[in-house]
Amino acid sequence: MNDIIDACIAQARAAGKRLVFPEGHDERIVAAARRLKDESVAIAVLLGASPEIGAAAARAGVSLDGITTLDPQEGGRLRAYASLYSAGRPNANLKVAERL
Repeated sequence: MNDIIDACIAQARAAGKRLVFPEGHDERIVAAARRLKDESVAIAVLLGASPEIGAAAARAGVSLDGITTLDPQEGGRLRAYASLYSAGRPNANLKVAERL
């Protein structure tokens, strides 16, 4: 079983992918992002308000050094993200997409 997991981790590490976590307020997610960064498995991005992400990191006992954090409400790109989300969903409401 460990061989399979090790192979998956090696493949992820080689791909150099970015993982975006919308649950930046959850200390388990912040701890997972820290582990991904520390083990060079992937580039982790946490979404949420900076104070909430900072509080989650404190609860998890981890540092945010080297982890990208983005607040979609403050980035000025919320409308663009919502439009991209809605583009592939003909029945999607733009306001609902922005909230998501």
